[in-house]
This record gives sequence, C-alpha cells and structure tokens, in this order.
Amino acid sequence: MMDDAELDLMNTEQDDPLLQTDEEEAVESMSNSGEPVIVRRKLNQTKFIIICIVVLFVLDFAAFFDLIPQTRIFELIVCRNYFDKHHPDRFPYPQDIPESECKTNTVQSQVAYIQAIGASFDALPTFMQASSYFFLMANWPTTLGAYWALFVCSFYRYVPLQAIWIGGFFALIGGGPGVTNAMVMTMISDVIDEANRSTVYFQTSLAAVVAQLLAPAIGSAMMMKLGPWVPYFFGTAFFTVCCLLILLVPETIPIQVLKPGAAHPTPSGFDHCSVRESLEARPPISRFSLASKMKTLFATAWKETKLIFSNRTVLLILSTFLLSTLGRKQVDLLLLYASTRYEITLSKAGFVHSFMACVSIVLLLLVLPLTSSYLSKTLKLPSSEKDLWLSKISIVLLTIGSFAIGFSPTFVSMICAVAIYTLGCGFNAVCLSLISAFVDPKYSARLYSVISLIIMMGTLIGGPLLAGLFNLGLNLGSSAWAGLPFFGSGVVHTFVLLSVWLIRLPSVQLE
Repeated sequence: MMDDAELDLMNTEQDDPLLQTDEEEAVESMSNSGEPVIVRRKLNQTKFIIICIVVLFVLDFAAFFDLIPQTRIFELIVCRNYFDKHHPDRFPYPQDIPESECKTNTVQSQVAYIQAIGASFDALPTFMQASSYFFLMANWPTTLGAYWALFVCSFYRYVPLQAIWIGGFFALIGGGPGVTNAMVMTMISDVIDEANRSTVYFQTSLAAVVAQLLAPAIGSAMMMKLGPWVPYFFGTAFFTVCCLLILLVPETIPIQVLKPGAAHPTPSGFDHCSVRESLEARPPISRFSLASKMKTLFATAWKETKLIFSNRTVLLILSTFLLSTLGRKQVDLLLLYASTRYEITLSKAGFVHSFMACVSIVLLLLVLPLTSSYLSKTLKLPSSEKDLWLSKISIVLLTIGSFAIGFSPTFVSMICAVAIYTLGCGFNAVCLSLISAFVDPKYSARLYSVISLIIMMGTLIGGPLLAGLFNLGLNLGSSAWAGLPFFGSGVVHTFVLLSVWLIRLPSVQLE
C-alpha cells in the first residue's frame, strides 16, 4: 500500500506540470530564496504531437478493428447457446449456424445486453482510479482486457460469455483508455500554448476518425473472406503494439534546477531519517484509521476541485459532457440495429462506421475550420463566443440526427441520418475548447480528469440504459420499435441543447 509521503509526492507531480510561463518567471525572480527553480523540459513539439497522434490512432484502430468481428463472435456464441438449449436438432455442434438464423429478438437482445454491461464494467474501474495512476500504465489494462475477451470467446463451451465482464477490472491497474485520453490531453496542454491547443485537439480527433475509417472497412473485408476469428486475433494484437508505442512518449513533468550557490536539497524534499523514524513509530492501521484516511483523501480531492465546480457556466458545460456521452452510446448499438432492422449481415453493417468516419473527416478538415473562420474573421466573434456558436450548431445536428436514425424506414435513409448526426460530432472537442476559457490554466489537469470521470460516468449509465431501450423495442413486436434507443438518445440530446442555450459568456470576454 502507498504511504502518505508517496501519495503527497504523486499529487505534487500531477500539479507541477501546470506552471505557466509567468509563474516560472515569478519563481526565478526569487534569487535569494535558495529554493530550486521549476522549469519546463525542452521538447520538440512536432515530434511530441506526432507521437501522441500515433498512439491514439493505434489505440482507436485496435478498438474499431475488434468491434465488428467481436460482435459477430458474441452473436455466434449466444446463437449457439440458444439453439443448443431450445432447438438442439436443427444445428448440432459443431455445425455452423447461418447468420440469418441469429437475427431473432432473443439473440440480439442478449448480445446488446452483454456488450452494454461489458462497457459499464470497463468504465467502472476507470471511474474509480482515473486520478491515481500514470500514463505509462494506462493502456496495459485495455490490452489485458482484450486478451481476456479473446480467451473467453475461444473457450465459450467451458466459460460463460458473461465472464468477459471481468476484463473490465484490469483497468484497476492503470485506468484504461479513459485515463490514456485524459493524460494525453493534459500533456498536450503542458506542451502546447493556448493559441494552438484547439488545433492540436482537432488533430487528435482526426487521428481517431481516420482509424475509424480504416479499421471497420479492413476488418469487415477480412471477415467476409476469412470469417470473424482472424480479424479478431489481429485486432487484439494491435493493442499490444499500442503498449509498446507508449514507451516512446516523452516526459512532460517540469524539472527542478538549482540556482548557482544554492544548497543541494534532499531529493523530493524529504528527510529520509525523519521519514524512516515516523514509519517505524507509526501504529498498525486499524479499520477506523483507514476510514479516516479515506475521508481525508476525499476531502482533499474535493478541496482541489471545488474551484472548478464553483462556476455556474463550467457546471453547465460539464453537464453537457455527461448527457452527450449518455446519448452518444447509441453508436455502440448501430451495428446490431442496422443488422436487425434492415436484415443485413454484420460485416455489411460494419461499413456504416467507415461512412461515419468519412463524414467526420470532412467535418474536421472542411466544415469546422471553414465555419470557425467565418465566425471569427467575417463576423468578428471572440474565441469563446465562436466556440459557443459551434457547440450550438453541433448539438442541433446531433439531436436531429438521433431522431432521424430511429425513424429511418430503410437502410439508405438511415445512412443519410447518420451523416447528419456525424456532422455534429465535433461537439465534445468544441466544448473542451470552450470550457478551458472559464478555468485557470493551472487547473487544467484537474479539469481534464473531471471531464474524463464524467465521460466514464456517462458510459457507465448510458450503455445499459440504451441497451434496455433496444431490448424493449425488440419486444414490442414491430421492427420500427428497434429504433427506440435512438429516440431516447434524441431526448437526451434535447436536454443538452437546452443546457448549451443557457450558457452565458462573461461580458469581459465579449468585449
């Protein structure tokens, strides 16, 4: 267990990287203090950005490459268990079951349920541990979870499919993808100046959508020719590659430099003799002292973050992250929805994700930059007001697109609805830029950690909620009711729209 000194050191290291240039100058001005000066590491920004983009690209590529074959394998396992139990004579093991026979409401409902609960289990450890672990460890749990899912699927005759939920608890080691994304955003904020930060955020978003474009298309094509198992093995291997790439990410924590003539301080500011004596004299930890430590830990965490929550506008924007994450979990159901309602194979439905990526690339490279340029240069809007208008436009598109997907009677009309929805997917990136204007830069790490936790909370709730609506829609009889989760998502996005319209910018920023 980590002692108090180590915990304090970790908290100090998480806060130190956020010192800004003016703060460094203030520290350097104290020439007679004899204290070490905290200075930023000299990093090649271009190389740093490229490494971060490559890491996020490979991570997203692995996730999307795995998605379609894993869904098909889940469907095969559930379908096999269903026929073995209810119709053992129709397709006796090991005879293959045609995919068309697996589109029953019972099978699809259970697949949606397993995936949704699995996503919640993945989010739960990240929600509990996101503020306590380092970036280097953040992606190993994802890799271990992927290998665990592969093991369960390979031995489904002996291990129940629900055992994949255990894989989410590997995130207790380092937090998983949520922590990876939060730490990358924090490191970018440490290295990149405010004027260029929004551009870098868009570049990381672009890396994700390029991965979303390539991975489903390649995975679907491989699945059509080789079946689901070969691409599933490849997708799991990509997670291992991502873990190795993380080792290339440079350190961004500032270093302490001694002033000429200053006494050399004890490393980490500790007197090792006094620490050893205090440890030897420390009484055994009782249940009550542990409870006291936990209470103190939560009190300290609240004290460090209450400044973020004290601003009404920040609270409104944070609520949009929660609600939009709830609504956007509908994308996880898109494969099953398209395959079930329009009676197409999962490999064909998988190309919907690639289509979404194409629209996202157009959005990030053309629509958002041109709209941003028009608002800032033609209409002369300040940066914060421009971001606010972009968020309003985005949430309107998300709301319309969600309802349209649910109402679409044909696959072609659903594709058009998906295009409308995807044009609003810059919402989170815009809100990330918008909320940064309301928070002191030295609290950026805490802000991004809070946002990461909120997104994880939305994932925790949104998956089972929308899966429940999907199951309810299937049980109502008509195939049109399969769009019920998208109606629910549209309602959630409507609440986000109302929250965005309530945001008011400070008059100082508008002048």
